[in-house]
Amino acid sequence: MEFVPVGPDDPEVGPPTQMAVFTRTAPDSETAHGKARQETHEKAHGDAHGKTKEAKAA
Repeated sequence: MEFVPVGPDDPEVGPPTQMAVFTRTAPDSETAHGKARQETHEKAHGDAHGKTKEAKAA
């Protein structure tokens, strides 16, 4: 995370406001935590078609 200035930079007091900018290093679906969370969600709720992984295998 970094803070960036918003608005013109006043030499005495700085910019009128700041904005926090968050950066992801990898899409959540490509991280181990993201994959585990997706698997847990699919087991509990099924995929977009309403089927669980167990039902697809049958």
